[in-house]
Amino acid sequence: MFMKKLCLKLIMLFCLSVLLTGLCACGDGLSREERNALAEEYAKTSLRLKVDGPEDLAVLENYTQLETLDLSGSTCYGEIEAYISSHPSVDVTYTVVLDSNGAVLENKVQNALLDKGLYVASLAENSSSFHELKTIVISSPDFTDDELSKLAAAFPASEILFRFSPDVPDLPYNATEIDLSALSPEYVENAAGFLGKMPALERVNMTAGDGTDLLSFTELRILQDAAPDAVFDYRFESFGKTISTADEDIVYDALSNCVYIYNEGMEQIREMMPCMTRLKSIFFQYCEVDYDVLAQFRADYPDVDIVWRINFGPYSCRTDTERIFANGSLDAASCYNLRYCNKVKYIDLGHNDYLTSIDFAAFMPDLEIGIFAATSLYDISPLANCRKLRYLEIFVTNVSDISVLANCTELEQLNVSCCFSLKDLSPLYGLTKLKRVWNNYSSVPQAKQNEIRTLLPDCEFSFTKGGSTDYGWRYDDYGNMTEYYAELYEIFGYENFRDNISWW
Repeated sequence: MFMKKLCLKLIMLFCLSVLLTGLCACGDGLSREERNALAEEYAKTSLRLKVDGPEDLAVLENYTQLETLDLSGSTCYGEIEAYISSHPSVDVTYTVVLDSNGAVLENKVQNALLDKGLYVASLAENSSSFHELKTIVISSPDFTDDELSKLAAAFPASEILFRFSPDVPDLPYNATEIDLSALSPEYVENAAGFLGKMPALERVNMTAGDGTDLLSFTELRILQDAAPDAVFDYRFESFGKTISTADEDIVYDALSNCVYIYNEGMEQIREMMPCMTRLKSIFFQYCEVDYDVLAQFRADYPDVDIVWRINFGPYSCRTDTERIFANGSLDAASCYNLRYCNKVKYIDLGHNDYLTSIDFAAFMPDLEIGIFAATSLYDISPLANCRKLRYLEIFVTNVSDISVLANCTELEQLNVSCCFSLKDLSPLYGLTKLKRVWNNYSSVPQAKQNEIRTLLPDCEFSFTKGGSTDYGWRYDDYGNMTEYYAELYEIFGYENFRDNISWW
């Protein structure tokens, strides 16, 4: 009502002014009372007015004494800014409409709270109206990345903050590290929306100083999915250890803390796995978990190196070992657990008199060097999966069939000496990378010996009556190690072999 009265009064005064101008031109004037009323109006130092365009602003030129001007509700923002620019001595206040529901923001505001995402775009579009804005707090993430970029460009000197929840301090949108340890479950979705709009974010702390966490693994995962490139530090206790979702490597060692996991405890570890986004390896040592249970766990998480220690006979090794050296005391049953060692490249199980089977080799696709000499071995078919095999010793064994070696196209060195039941070397005919084949005390007919020499002219053969490693297999005529044996000597540490028997 006040505004309407003021507008009517101004219109009347404007008409009066025009009339006065016309009368003066005609030589006539206003009455003293009218002149005094007009002068009193134009002498005001403070005025409140709603204008819709430049024609409404024109009347303000008559107010030469103005100090403060309130144009709230006016919508011609450009014209108002032009007036402000040409009248620096006048303190002008006006409001900017942010949405169709009537939400407004005063032009002189220093700290703005935007509780709707659509306000982000509106504020950016009207940035020329806000010269004193220092802080912009956004409490709803329903805006686009493009709208946020435009807002940041429109207000380069203003601090833009995200309000994740009432319990979390407002955080800079371009922060690289933030603390969400006080975030409660009901604000997880809101927080996730903001996290997805923080491209510079590198690390998120989720655990309070007293070690407490407010969120579950499921809720944490929602946040991690929103910012997959950020490291989330969420800490919790797991079988006597403090684990963080930022960890890359975890060791559960019952030898150090006497805390066992057992088979049923693996379900607790599975619960944490979806949130262990940085995890590279887990090592279990004597945690009383069945090897088959750990093997299934490893299969379920192929992107993580799941490793555990196994026992085989009197020996022990990690399942990720690349070498195994164990001479003596082994048979087929005691070697069963070696099937869990799927990264083995080098294995020496020679001189195990009672070893009749190498079934575990079927689970060693990376095997390059295999030494099973001086054993009771008779079947080498498990080597079918060892396509990288390049060195094989099976001398002094009961092997009679080497047909599986036709698949081992990388094979270079083969010693089948003293395999008295072996009479056919034809599976080797297609192995063009062969460099040496020792078959001393051979049962292969002479004609077949000549045939393989012809088919593989670049390969060195030995079909003598000497010992299984004589005539240069390990040492040359001067007592020096051959190139190949020198490699084995270093890999298996033969010089101090008693110190290098498997505990790897």
